[in-house]
Amino acid sequence: MSYRIIITNIVVLNGGDGAILFGMIKILRRTFGEECKILVYASRPDVARRMFPEIEFRETLGIAATRAPFAHVRYLGRICRILQRTRYLAAAWGWTHGLRFLVRLLPTAQRGYLQEYADADLVASSGGTYLKEEYGILTQVCDYRLTLLLGRPLVFFTQSLGPFKRPANRRAMKSILRRSCCILLRDDRSRGNVEALGVTGVPVHLAADAAFALADPAVLEAAIEREAKQEGALRVVVSVRYWRHFASCAKEEGMARYRRAIAEAVRRLVQGGAEVTFLSTCQGNPEYDDDSREAEEVVRLLDAGAASRVRIVREFVRFDELMVRLKDFDLCIGTRMHMCILSLISGTPVLPVAYEFKTKELFDGLGLGEWVTDIESISPDAFGELVQAFLEVMPELRVDLFRKVLGLHQNAMQSGSYILCSRD
Repeated sequence: MSYRIIITNIVVLNGGDGAILFGMIKILRRTFGEECKILVYASRPDVARRMFPEIEFRETLGIAATRAPFAHVRYLGRICRILQRTRYLAAAWGWTHGLRFLVRLLPTAQRGYLQEYADADLVASSGGTYLKEEYGILTQVCDYRLTLLLGRPLVFFTQSLGPFKRPANRRAMKSILRRSCCILLRDDRSRGNVEALGVTGVPVHLAADAAFALADPAVLEAAIEREAKQEGALRVVVSVRYWRHFASCAKEEGMARYRRAIAEAVRRLVQGGAEVTFLSTCQGNPEYDDDSREAEEVVRLLDAGAASRVRIVREFVRFDELMVRLKDFDLCIGTRMHMCILSLISGTPVLPVAYEFKTKELFDGLGLGEWVTDIESISPDAFGELVQAFLEVMPELRVDLFRKVLGLHQNAMQSGSYILCSRD
């Protein structure tokens, strides 16, 4: 039997999300067989196909019906309401008849998609970070209700989620999570957010981010054995991003302080002879945030001499090509979490800046929690000094760090067994 699997709720518009997707596919094929059929429901599948042509993409259910703002959410709500009304018919006629009744009410373009959902052996909500109230969760909730009303097994792939404070969101997520088959989470804080909803009776497991599945154990073994650089200029890659969700100050104030801190670190690095390159998982794609523009803002804060010794990569770099490039660097100063992960699995140590709790949780697990800088409290002098201090201790941290990264790779590859057990 060839398994039919749907991956849903993913926005594949950057290298980080690409790493999550390909890590999930690697895990699922290892678990359910290389011959399993995997369909990916994503927003902007036209862009996703251009970036990752080897994947079979579909457009998120409802978006193809209309491009009017928020209309896709209303459309998905309509589907769920129809399903809710027809499930009583389905109970009497069986799901096949109930589905046929529903299909006649839907636009032609959506009928095949609905049938694919109904035929799926497993629906996996993508790994990542998107179930957060500040991002909006209504579209995902509609997708989950559709999946459950069709009687399909729903699993949550490794992610960070919550907290959920609004009563409507709490009710919706509690109802959905308690009817899912398995919930994979990246961190204890997310598990606490699930427990706070009162969800019981569902397997909840902590697992490594799916992107860790992409690691080559041989690369990590080599990173463990590598000695501190003795000759040549230190090569440092820097990942920056724009952030608008500051809690302690206005975004303009927070971003100004963040940019000054990164600029100060870069100034000290180039003054010491280092070669600095700005590179990110999110750049070169006009349909998504372009971190190279944020890099330009940082470089503008440098004097002409320092700025002339800094390189900004502006084109889109796929996650697999990014991993090849990252092997050549001695240190990553990373803000995007998946830039940090891709650096780690490429054998490059990381000094992280955390904009969400997921980064702090990850590096706590790696034994580097004391080296994490919160974007809310970052300051130029303190961060510049932290970079220098990290460079001094990096050689003695390397062995333990990459042993733990290798452990996260093995953990990610085993996470499929949690899903398999939940299906038995």
